[in-house]
Amino acid sequence: MQLPAAVIGQHYPGDSVLHLADPRAKVVVSLLFAGALFACRNFPGLAILAAGLMLGFAVAGVPARLLARGIVPVLFIMAVAVAAQAFLYGGEQIVALGPLAVYREGLLNGALIASRLLLLVLSGLLLTYTSATVALADAFSRLLSPLAALRLPVAEVALMMTIAVRFIPVLITDFNRVVKAQSARGGAIGRGHPLGRARNLFPVLIPLLVISFRHADNLALAMEARRWRGTALRTQRRRLKFGRRDTAFCLVAVLFIAVGVIAGNIDLW
Repeated sequence: MQLPAAVIGQHYPGDSVLHLADPRAKVVVSLLFAGALFACRNFPGLAILAAGLMLGFAVAGVPARLLARGIVPVLFIMAVAVAAQAFLYGGEQIVALGPLAVYREGLLNGALIASRLLLLVLSGLLLTYTSATVALADAFSRLLSPLAALRLPVAEVALMMTIAVRFIPVLITDFNRVVKAQSARGGAIGRGHPLGRARNLFPVLIPLLVISFRHADNLALAMEARRWRGTALRTQRRRLKFGRRDTAFCLVAVLFIAVGVIAGNIDLW
């Protein structure tokens, strides 16, 4: 039993327009895109948003294999969403499977939910692929800076958000390494009935927890060695500047989002 290698949180180096764009613009556009996904009520709107997203991947030069790796972890959740809606949503019955029935409106609604989930994951991948961890931390810190007037630890919160995303692939790699070590010692991980598999995970979770605390200690020591003290005493090597290229990127992105939302609210059924 192993988890697929995570791609969320990884940075794909490049010098494309998206890589060089202001990370604050990319974060804001990603939030607008997420809101537009839930504002669309039909497939044409989602198709327009998907076209804009694919255009972004093409501009960034991200290989198709990385897109496939990002989609695989959510396929099961998408299938569960479609099945649940098909059997429980109601509407016009298509086929009866014993005591259960598949409904047309349920299938359509499940497909919409699965499409939204897929596009939401892909938008997060595009953000992390084209933005370095430090750039995302700076972007979150600048976007949350107005909250500093309320005496909120803006720099610390921004760093926590960035570290949480960055350490997803690290923890999955550690999990797979512990599973291999336990299996090499005769562990029955991944074998037996579902309850037995869940019980066999406890020998994996304990060392994984220890490894996580070790990562936290090492990170804390590295931050202390570099005298990280938040925004009060911290300077930035790369200052964020919002230029014409960022304005053009925002205009094109907002155009796709606006057209997608408008098309996504035209009643088709």
